[in-house]
This record gives sequence, C-alpha cells and structure tokens, in this order.
Amino acid sequence: MIASSTSLYYQHSLNQEKAAQRSINGLLNCYCREFAGPRGEIQIDPAFGQNDWPQAIKYGFRADDAQLMLITLKQSNAWLMVQISELKQLGQCRYIGAPYLKRKGEGWTRMDHLSLAKVLLQHLAQVLEQPFNHELLNQIENSVENNRLFLANPASSSSERLLHDGFLRSEQSLIWGHTWHPTPKSREGIDEKQLLAISPETGAGFHLPLLAVDQSLFKVRACSHFDPRVQLSGLTSKVLPEGFELLPCHPYQFNRFKSEPMFMEAVANGKILLLGESDSKWYPTSSVRTLYQPQSNYFLKFSLHVRLTNCVRKNAWYELESAIFMTELLKEFGGKVRSLFPMFELMDEPASLTLDLTGVQHDIEVEQVQLLSEAFGVLFRNAYKAGEVNLFQPRVAAALFADDENFKSVVNSYVGALARHRGLTHTDAVLLWFQHYIHLLVGPVFYYFFKLGVIFEPHLQNTVVGFSEHLPSRLQLRDLEGTKLVDGAWSDSQLSRMSERARQSVIYSREQGFKRVAYCTLINNISEAIHHLSGSNIDMEEQLWQMVRTEVIDFQKKFGSEPELEALLQGADIPCKCNFMTRLLKQADRLADYVYLKNPLGGK
Repeated sequence: MIASSTSLYYQHSLNQEKAAQRSINGLLNCYCREFAGPRGEIQIDPAFGQNDWPQAIKYGFRADDAQLMLITLKQSNAWLMVQISELKQLGQCRYIGAPYLKRKGEGWTRMDHLSLAKVLLQHLAQVLEQPFNHELLNQIENSVENNRLFLANPASSSSERLLHDGFLRSEQSLIWGHTWHPTPKSREGIDEKQLLAISPETGAGFHLPLLAVDQSLFKVRACSHFDPRVQLSGLTSKVLPEGFELLPCHPYQFNRFKSEPMFMEAVANGKILLLGESDSKWYPTSSVRTLYQPQSNYFLKFSLHVRLTNCVRKNAWYELESAIFMTELLKEFGGKVRSLFPMFELMDEPASLTLDLTGVQHDIEVEQVQLLSEAFGVLFRNAYKAGEVNLFQPRVAAALFADDENFKSVVNSYVGALARHRGLTHTDAVLLWFQHYIHLLVGPVFYYFFKLGVIFEPHLQNTVVGFSEHLPSRLQLRDLEGTKLVDGAWSDSQLSRMSERARQSVIYSREQGFKRVAYCTLINNISEAIHHLSGSNIDMEEQLWQMVRTEVIDFQKKFGSEPELEALLQGADIPCKCNFMTRLLKQADRLADYVYLKNPLGGK
C-alpha cells in the first residue's frame, strides 16, 4: 500500500510538472512570436552579462547544444532567460527547464508557469495600458489543471475499437493542443467528472440523449441531395410517434439546457418527448464537440456552450446556414477540382437540425428561442463509408505534427516506418514524406483561394491525411462552417440563397482572406510539419522550406502568377495570427490581429 501510494504521488507530481512545463512553452511561444520578437526584444546567446547569469545556468545545469534566450521586458525593467534547443527560422524551439526572471536591482528568480503568466500579463497590461486580465490568468491555470487530468486519465487502448481504429486514436491523442496558444486545454465551467466524460483526450465515448420533436418545432436545413432523417434512423430502434422527428443531443448541452423554462414547457405540452439514449456510443474528436461513430457515414457536430481556446463553441444559426450553402456552392466546382487534384477532398456539411420553439408560448421570448436553437443545433459532416478507414488510414494532421506525452515528435514514427519499408535513410525518408504531403496541400488550397475565391482554414486540426505504403496519399479539409468567400469574387445571384446575416459572416476582403490562408497553410500547418520533421537539423529545415518554395513556383507555372505569392517568393513577411493578444484583449476571433514573420521562402 505504501509503495502504491508513493507511486501515485510520484505520477501525480510528474503529470503536474509536464503540464506546467507545457504551459511555460506555450506562454513563451506566444509572447515571443506576437510581442517580443516583432519589437526586437529577444537575444540568442547574448555575448555580454555572463557574470550576471542565473547561478543554475552559469554553474549548474546546461543542456548539451542548448542556447540561451534573453527576453527584455523593457517597460517593466526586467529580463527573462531560458535555455532552448532546436531553434527554427519561424521561432519554434524546445524550451529546456524553467525560465528565470531578473528585475532591475534584484537577483534572478526561478519562475513556475503561474508566476510567468502573471509577469507577462502584468507587463502587457502596462505596455498596452489595459487592466490586468484576471480571466485569462484563470484560463491559463484551468488549461494546466486539465492537462494534468488528461495525463492521469489517458485515452485507453483496451477497447477493441480504439485499438484497431487508428483514425479515432489520432483524433483523441492531442494531449497538449495548440502549441501557439496560451490556454490550449482550457474548458470553462465543466467540473472534473463532466470533463472526463466528454473529452477526447481521455478516450471518452458516450450515448446521445435523443428527443422526439413535434414537426412544428423541428427546423431542418439540407442540401437537395441529402435527407438527414434517413441518416438518423440508425440511432435508435425505438419507433417515433407520427408527426415527430428525431433530434440527437450532446449530453453536456442536454443537461445544461433541459431546465430552461421554454424547453420544459415544450416537454410538458408533449411537443418534445424524451426518448432515452442512442443505441451506440459516439466518440468526441479533437474539436471536442464533433462526434464520430465508426459505423456512421457522418460526423455530428454539436454546440458546446464552453469556451475552447478562443471561442465559445456554439452553432450560431447563421453558421449552420452558411455551412449548408457552402456545401451546395462548392459542389458546382467539385468535378473540375477533382480533375486537377484527384487526391484532395472536402468534407461536405450537407444538413443541420435544431429546435425552433417560436410557437411554444404566446409571449415569444426571442432571445430564449435563439438560445435554445443554438444550444441544440446539430451539423452533419461527411465521414467514412465502410472500409475507408482501413483503406485510407486517415490521421488528423494535428496528431502527426505534435509531441506525445513525453515531448517526442509523433511524426518520426511515420517517417521511420517509411524508411524501413523502402530501405531509405532517415533524411531521404523525411524528404520523400514531406514532398508528398505539401503536394497534397498547397495546390488545392491556393487554387480555391486564387481561382475560385474560397477561403479555407487549413490548420492542422482541419487537415486529415490519408496514407498508402506509408506515404501521405490523400488529403481532406473540413469545417465548411468556417469557410469564407472573397469579396467581389461572387455575384449577387450566387449568394442570393443566403440571408444577409449569413452573407456578412462569410464575406472577407481578399487581403483578409490571404492573411487567413497564408497563416493557416504556411505557419500553423507547414511550419509545424517542418519543425517536427527537421528536429535539430538546420540544413534539413532549410531544404524543406525550399521544397515549399518549389511547390509555390510550380503552382504559378500551372495556374498563373499571383501578386501575393510573388511577394512571398521575393521574401515578403508571412502574416501570423495572434492568439495570445486576441485572448488578452478579449476580442472576437474574426477581429484577431496579425504579426508578420520572417519569410523562409525567399529566393536563395
């Protein structure tokens, strides 16, 4: 018993240490990229002041091949110092150990994640003349505690389905989340029991609460080729009363909103019937609210009134409308795009369902109607037909270009398998693997933007990679709900099927659109791939970026020159979204600022 207790205590401490170290990494990543870097307040291996370095660095622990990063907090008369390795051109690195803080006239102090967060938030409040953001500090600590919980309750491999379904394992393996976000695992308002029950990181699976809804209260949007009622028929063996429709719910949402007065009145009047739960379990994917069932051809994307990273993840009615519209609109170009990029595919979102409780009360409470409509909104997304998971071996890219729980790059195991299969050196395997990956990604994304006026958000969590013979061979993009259109590229007649509010949500200027596409493609996606594939090999990093450059040149040779791409090839800086500053200033995600990063694509 003593040994067991000691072991549990050690594991708890280790998990806490890992979660805290990861938070330090994220905070320094964000601060350096979004603030200190653009202001020239970072020095690597400073040549002066060595006599005043922290004692632990000067005389004690110094990792092999480690560099020192010195960050000046100018307005606070303070400095941060931390050891780093594997420093990349766009700022990716591995932080080693704790950072140290020195204020003017004082000695060095070792920082933990919480003290670092307080120092950075206080400094930015001073610089930006903003109040101290206590909400963000709480979210940082919530993220760390959730990380610790996930490490203590990892996704289980004991289930036969999880053991053999690598796609689901990849979706549920994102233990750390967004590398460049201050609160990647913050989930506000969920207690520990609920968190364990609904989180992909714990290998969760659950049955869905089912409602039978009177047709007068049931709102459907669907593409002409798709009948969502047919797809829902397999959720339960129960027979619905005549005149009622089936509506699945996320268990968290159902428990949160079932006591709303208008919902309770509809239940009391017999307009909504509680049917119990779905016959089969559904599994949360990396987005938390999008659920997967291996026997279903469709994902179900629910609302969650929970802030995950930047946003409260509810299905706003105009977003549901725009998703269906995008599916229909882009189908018009599907044949042509497939002929150009046969191994690229969009995951359609062909239907949505929700409640419309307008007729429940004579005194209509518009805000309550909208609240419940968004709370119970469900979006369908294409999944996989029978046998496709085994055939294509899909993996979400965010699970490939990521660290495991021991901070080892996951993608190396995939490259290693290719090297063994083909008898290649590690270097040759990396180059071949990466060439296949960027060829699947770059051309289609740029074609849709420059030639069709469609703005995807191809970040790592929206990108799903299929494999053949250990090589990337198929690429799918998802989240049409978040897809936008370039202003002026579409006629009024093409957009006439959208409401004015939905149209406002999807129209971006070309400049806005390119920022989004360039950031998601080159920074969030490709630069992270290069970081994990190149490791400490600086020459390989450079070689991989030159392969991206060649891919962009080849795109222009085939489809014509574009001013934004020409600028990149000439060395123009790359726009990078500011996640930290967005949360710090409590801005909507659409209003996020951008900084501009040094461009590795410039000619050599």
